[in-house]
Amino acid sequence: MVKCRDCGFLAVWRRDDRCWGECDESVRETGRAEIHHKLDDQCMVRCFVGAADFSVQLHNPNSATDLQITNTVQESRDCDAHYPWVQGFTPKEHREMMAEEHLQAMIERRERDDRQWREEQAQRDQGWRQKQALQNHRWRVREFWWVGIGVPLLVIASTLLASWLFAD
Repeated sequence: MVKCRDCGFLAVWRRDDRCWGECDESVRETGRAEIHHKLDDQCMVRCFVGAADFSVQLHNPNSATDLQITNTVQESRDCDAHYPWVQGFTPKEHREMMAEEHLQAMIERRERDDRQWREEQAQRDQGWRQKQALQNHRWRVREFWWVGIGVPLLVIASTLLASWLFAD
């Protein structure tokens, strides 16, 4: 369970210039904006990624009281889109940070999988090379017996046979 109060996607939507802004500490704690903007019918608290619909809890977000806003953003809820709030960053920048972390995790996972695949390939290659070396050794032993011993014995035997047949 998480609270919207601690989420970087809790934002202030300004209708007049159609911009998202950071929901500062005062709004998160008291429901009242003190620094950048005034929460009124032109400026309201919203979830930047749309994971939480505050209009259901606030009934009329345009005229919500400070207490209603505070209770809504401090309520515990299940949210898959929650991203920890870092003061000084807009909701858009929080989304970019989340995307960057996701991309970095994906790159690390791909590199880990690639490294594992290369290790498996190296093991297979080493096994194949050992098998080839054993087969080569066996072939060389057979070659030695046939060429080194078999052929000379055959030459000796044929010479002896020829000398016996033609010995008159």
